[in-house]
Amino acid sequence: MTGTPAGVGVFQKPRQLLKNGDVMEVEITGLGKSTNKVAFEEGQDSILAFAVKLVKAKLWYMLSLWLI
Repeated sequence: MTGTPAGVGVFQKPRQLLKNGDVMEVEITGLGKSTNKVAFEEGQDSILAFAVKLVKAKLWYMLSLWLI
């Protein structure tokens, strides 16, 4: 599996993002199956909120390096 599949959820109307409790399964014939359950940290309500938090942290880090 490579790249991004068609129909990425963030571009759907309405957006379809992973939610707490969602289950993802990937199976490769002859190799096996991997099952993962989405579990957000306490207080986090969506994958989008997590992405925003991550970007803000990265920007603060980059700014701190520039100021040094």
